[in-house]
Amino acid sequence: MRPVIAVTTMVALALVGGTVAAQMQRRASTGALPEVQAELLPPPRVPAPITRSTPARVIVALETTGVKGTLADGVEYVFWTFGGTVPGPLIRVREGDTVEIRLSSAKGSLKTHSIDLRAVTGPGGGAAVTQVMPGERGDFEWKALDPGLYVYHCATPHGPVHIANGMYGMILVEPARGLEPVDKRNV
Repeated sequence: MRPVIAVTTMVALALVGGTVAAQMQRRASTGALPEVQAELLPPPRVPAPITRSTPARVIVALETTGVKGTLADGVEYVFWTFGGTVPGPLIRVREGDTVEIRLSSAKGSLKTHSIDLRAVTGPGGGAAVTQVMPGERGDFEWKALDPGLYVYHCATPHGPVHIANGMYGMILVEPARGLEPVDKRNV
């Protein structure tokens, strides 16, 4: 039974990799978009709302690192992080943006990590092409098609262990028309 699972997994990874490769090839044929760096702030801070009215190429550079922190009563623990924080920083993009994820793993890291963004249309959310070993980097791009608030997390086996150790965050895909005003009196 195990060989069937292994072959199925390899085929799925090849299909996902092929889809992402096709997206990367399409980059040359799409018009040049203005390039912006994603503002990645340590929680609870969040990036400012997007004020531009046209799509852009958004570069999201994240590094996976181990960070020593205090759990409780002076007990120290090494968290696995995106961007040095638990949770990882909020990623903010706009519907229609082309998003380039650049995931690197710190040289001194002891684990392989990846990123699965639930906002990505298609299987795996980028995890298949961002399996990065210590000192490596994995890149992929995707187009933000569906507005909403989504989770991202490490999807390297065993995924729940990586998430439990701190490898998760949120990505907001703002609607192209912008967000509705908030009535702060009801908050």
